[in-house]
Amino acid sequence: MDVTDSHATLAQQALQRRDTQAALLHARASLAAGEANAHRLLATVLPYTGGVDEALTHARHAVAEEDANAMDFARLASLLFATGATSDSIGHFRCAIEREPKSAVFWNELGVALSGVDVDESEQALRRAVGLAPKIAEIHNNLGNVLKKKGAPDEALECYQTALNLNPEYWDALGNMAVVQQSTGQPDAAIACFIKLLEVQPEHARYWTHYGAALAMKGQLGAAETAHRKALSINPELADAHNNLAIVLKDQGRLTEARDVYNKVIELAPEDAGAHSNLLMCFCYYGDVDALE
Repeated sequence: MDVTDSHATLAQQALQRRDTQAALLHARASLAAGEANAHRLLATVLPYTGGVDEALTHARHAVAEEDANAMDFARLASLLFATGATSDSIGHFRCAIEREPKSAVFWNELGVALSGVDVDESEQALRRAVGLAPKIAEIHNNLGNVLKKKGAPDEALECYQTALNLNPEYWDALGNMAVVQQSTGQPDAAIACFIKLLEVQPEHARYWTHYGAALAMKGQLGAAETAHRKALSINPELADAHNNLAIVLKDQGRLTEARDVYNKVIELAPEDAGAHSNLLMCFCYYGDVDALE
């Protein structure tokens, strides 16, 4: 084994034991020694140490090589997506798929990248991924997210359930399922899911406020208020939690408190038309419309 191979091997071993600093040290030594795959190695290691911009430079070097392969294009695409360059990311995922069309991973990543651009194309890519690898829970979860965006909650719930059947501890899928259940008027099912989720992720502010919203649907306003306040103790800047708390306070007839909380919602999310409308209602109730000026 020569010196350059030794650096690459040591970098890979360091990554396996999650020693990212050692991996980076050996990857840089590999580049200094002129190893052919050094750019690939650095593009892989640098994101673990926060060096995404530098990783992009090395990933671009890798795809420019004559022996560039599908993984090189997928790696660059993932880095571009992480930095918000979605269009470029989609193009490079397509290049990866051209070279390896039966990769469920590449189709899945393309589907995720497309989800914010074209939900129909995203759905097609994710269904292709499911066809290639029907036992990967993450793909079913991602497909569920796209179907939710498309306004197909029943199909989304089926996807989340499939993901959970494959991996019962896939908490993201359980959370996504609970949110859809809560938003489609299934509070009992949602509450059961949120209780389970909060046992394993007690510091998840969004789950707490969604849990509170489900409790409010059942008329359990005191418990709902407690849940929303718990969410805000974790993340005081979570506008949805402030809004949900204000609704619960309003429904309890505590309009002065609700008015103050709606003001906080508007401070955090000035574009929230519902908060403006509810605040106006609170002021009108007290005959204090002039205070809105």
